[in-house]
Amino acid sequence: VLNQQLCRVITDTTTINTFYGTDSMVYNYDINVSANATVTGGSSFVFVLTSALVNFHFEYCTCPPLILPNWTFPINANKVDAQTAEITWTKPNLADEDYVYELEVSPDGNRFYNEGTISKDALSADGAFHYNYRTSSNQQTNYYFRVKIKFANGSYRYSQTKTVQLGTQKGIFTVFPNPSKGIVGIKFDGSNPATWNIQIVNINGQTIYNGKVDVAGPTYKQLTTLSDGMYWLRLSDQTGQLSAVNQLLIVK
Repeated sequence: VLNQQLCRVITDTTTINTFYGTDSMVYNYDINVSANATVTGGSSFVFVLTSALVNFHFEYCTCPPLILPNWTFPINANKVDAQTAEITWTKPNLADEDYVYELEVSPDGNRFYNEGTISKDALSADGAFHYNYRTSSNQQTNYYFRVKIKFANGSYRYSQTKTVQLGTQKGIFTVFPNPSKGIVGIKFDGSNPATWNIQIVNINGQTIYNGKVDVAGPTYKQLTTLSDGMYWLRLSDQTGQLSAVNQLLIVK
């Protein structure tokens, strides 16, 4: 039934009672009319009659438990080195064997993005699945991981969410807001005046922005706007000896 619209008329009270809850609505309408009558002699009456017909439509949506299950399966996420996290899990007991795994990563624990697809048959010698996630950013920040089981019929199930802190460099700058609805802004935390080279690269490795910005102290600079996607923003000073990379998500 996934992605299909089904219509059904319910008449028995037992089934109807499964739709719990009550609500109400008020329908208001204004009348703006006028009437004139001129009568010679005698008396006259002017009547204005109005009526309104309102049609109400009630729509209920249900979903089979298979599509929206109420359980998650466990995973482990461990820091391998400053820029690498290893995510491991074992195969859940599922009746439907037609699926693949997708590793998802998030910068905030809310918006997740597909990092890679793993076959259900890609078991290691220890009987577990392993995925190494490596970031090119050296900024110290938290990464959120989960595994998605994606079935061939379109349904899916999720694992627990695990957090790993990667990176060693304290913030020279902060990308803000992040995630963003399109704006690329940088909050500089340092107090020393400097000129920074700025480069923005998309997930395909293409440079889509190059620029410079002069900073005289703690400040906020808005650079440009971008379309939906994941990007890497790199700052380096004029000497090239000091640099930092941060991840940016655009979700409109």
